[in-house]
Amino acid sequence: MKKIPSRILRKRLVSKNDSLFSLAVRLRAKKSFGGMCPFCHMLPVNCCFHFIHRGKFSVRWDFNNAIGSCSRCNFKMERWPESFITYYINNNGLANWEKLVKKSNQIAKFSLEDLEQINKSLRAELEKGDTK
Repeated sequence: MKKIPSRILRKRLVSKNDSLFSLAVRLRAKKSFGGMCPFCHMLPVNCCFHFIHRGKFSVRWDFNNAIGSCSRCNFKMERWPESFITYYINNNGLANWEKLVKKSNQIAKFSLEDLEQINKSLRAELEKGDTK
């Protein structure tokens, strides 16, 4: 059997972690907000919304950086983030926002073992059903 290169394994793990994290965040939002988007209160939750872009790996799978939202509000965040940042600060406090921003500015390089551990913890989060 041919050995799979580590870069391909890494991409697969990142993709799996993204899917598990998205599911956990959306389930948490559906429990907390009755299935409706916490921003517009009109459309159902169907996206994992990151307050700080998921390209910053240090907060990519951080539950403090994500909330379930509708796709419309998720799209709006890319163009007009001010109201969403205000939402975060109003609900979590300025100190928590500053802590999240500081954490997001740290460089994160996850090894395959780190990614596997994140995968296990996300699976455990979903299995216990307590996604809040």
